[in-house]
Amino acid sequence: EKYRRKTGAQLPENVPVMGAMIERMDTGIGRLLSTLSDLGLESSTVVVFISDNGNVLADQSQAPFRGGKATLWEGGIRVPLVVRWPGRVAPGTRCDVPVITQDLFSTVMDIAGASSDRRPIDGTSLLPWLTGRVVALADNTTRHDYGPVIVLAHATDAGDPFWTLYGHLSRASAE
Repeated sequence: EKYRRKTGAQLPENVPVMGAMIERMDTGIGRLLSTLSDLGLESSTVVVFISDNGNVLADQSQAPFRGGKATLWEGGIRVPLVVRWPGRVAPGTRCDVPVITQDLFSTVMDIAGASSDRRPIDGTSLLPWLTGRVVALADNTTRHDYGPVIVLAHATDAGDPFWTLYGHLSRASAE
């Protein structure tokens, strides 16, 4: 009810239920971080928050992005990623290099000092970006097949543009 009464609650980007959910997450995350601090574990604990995909378009606008949940446009694949690691990741650190959830596995392996000699690992460790040891990406082209849809995502150096090619095999078309 609190968010339904707010000015602008009727706008597509201001769904009251989402406001309440965000407040509840904020409260829960605050409790988690306070507990880590109280136990003296905050400097040795990496906390990662990430969403799995965009929002349901019927529930809330993804503006300024096109698409939403279950689409391959920016509104469906661009999600927040927040990392907190006091003493290692400076507050306000920002990485503009496109990443994918598979990068988290490589990052955690790197943080733990572990390696996978038996199998290649999908993803790139984000540790250099998180700790300020930024390195340029080599050609980082990723191809994903979703049945009749092909997604080709590409990124080069951090300053270069990111682009995505969507192709639908049954229509021989691409966007």
